[in-house]
Amino acid sequence: MGETGYTVEYKQLAAATCAAEDWTGSTSASLAANTASHPATGLAMGATYCFRVRAANGAGSSSWTAAMAQVTWLPAPTLNALSGVTPTKIDLSWSNVSGNTGYKVERSLNNSTWNQLATPATDAASHSDTTVSPNQIYYYRISAKNSAGVYSATSNVQSVTTPAYAAPVLTLSDIATSQITLTWTDVYNTGYKIERSLNNSTWNQIAIPVQGSVTYLDTGLTAGTLYYYRISTRNNVGGYTTPSTVKSATTGPVAPTATLAVVSEARIDLTWQVVATATNYKILRSVGPDGPWTQVANPAVAYSTLYCGLYTTPSIGCPTAIPVSTSYADTGLTGNTTYCYQVKSSNASDSDSTASVTACGKTSSVGGPVLTAVTAVNSMKVRLEWTYDPASCTPNPCGEPNGIDIEMRLWNGEWARKGRVTGGTSSFVDSKFIEPEKSYTYRVRALAGADASPYSNTLTVTTPSYAASPPTCP
Repeated sequence: MGETGYTVEYKQLAAATCAAEDWTGSTSASLAANTASHPATGLAMGATYCFRVRAANGAGSSSWTAAMAQVTWLPAPTLNALSGVTPTKIDLSWSNVSGNTGYKVERSLNNSTWNQLATPATDAASHSDTTVSPNQIYYYRISAKNSAGVYSATSNVQSVTTPAYAAPVLTLSDIATSQITLTWTDVYNTGYKIERSLNNSTWNQIAIPVQGSVTYLDTGLTAGTLYYYRISTRNNVGGYTTPSTVKSATTGPVAPTATLAVVSEARIDLTWQVVATATNYKILRSVGPDGPWTQVANPAVAYSTLYCGLYTTPSIGCPTAIPVSTSYADTGLTGNTTYCYQVKSSNASDSDSTASVTACGKTSSVGGPVLTAVTAVNSMKVRLEWTYDPASCTPNPCGEPNGIDIEMRLWNGEWARKGRVTGGTSSFVDSKFIEPEKSYTYRVRALAGADASPYSNTLTVTTPSYAASPPTCP
């Protein structure tokens, strides 16, 4: 009563307590009579200030009131974008506010009604909310607590929708030279995201299948290449689950080019160049070109190269290494039958190439004769003898030949026909251009119409020196 004014004085605490504070350098304000409050502005956030007041009248000023301490609010933290989102967990992180004694995390389902979720300890900068449910939107905000236990203003609000379910289970199948089929289990979703990688590290989005899709065909791939895949589920606000377990597969190698040679009434040989990344070759066979196709062999052949496909060192004529050739003998075939073949290269993942171009060949209807003897009748005549047994053909006996070709090897390695006899004949005398003291090599083969058997074994004979009167006549 009777005061004519007031003086308010305050300053940031520097001593242990306000009672021991040195008020030098304080801020003061003179107030009119009957004033009961005064705003102190320009204060530091999260700092302790001492305040005191005294009254004045015509006789002078009263004593100062006992100084009181008050801590200002801390600045609001910055809540980062929510992360680590799964159907049952959301990770929060924020900027750590200096001088805090803890935090308060609040959550809302509608960004209007808020409930305290957690009170992380001093200097905590993250919190995992493991009480969420799938397919639900959640809002979060956070406040920092000062030394007086008072919380700051709330941070910015961050929100996220939890995924409906975990990512699908991914499967790779039908792995070919240039394409791979992906299938997955259908889960609650609004669509999917498929990613592909060449190193299981750098991922690229390749497709966003629509809701309800369970398969995708990835085409245009490179043969013999390892590809990695993963898939994520999209939720109702466009977010995605964590990716599925990574699956990988190597596309099939390129198809080989196969050639065919009919060896006998019961054997056909296939030859092809080996293919990079291939480990095996699946040989398919059909009677006639229209199938059905049956796999008859799957030989394992390692990939390798040689110069000209033959030599280990380069030369002027062979400066480049190329894949080597390999072969397969298909035996036990039926005579006079057309067999067709396809070859597929296969890798360690059992991924097949497309089939090679079909190659067909007809086995002989007659078997090969056996050349049993080649003898010199005299210095200018050679006698050949052979046998032919239809029952020697397997699995079915061959027919009888209607002719036999007799051939002799020339000096340059080529063969020349010296005669042709009827099928029932088992010998032949060669008297054309035979000279004394020369070596001659022969072979024979059986004929049946336009069909010919494989050649027989070869035999060599050397004629004796010239004799004017041979002891016997052939």
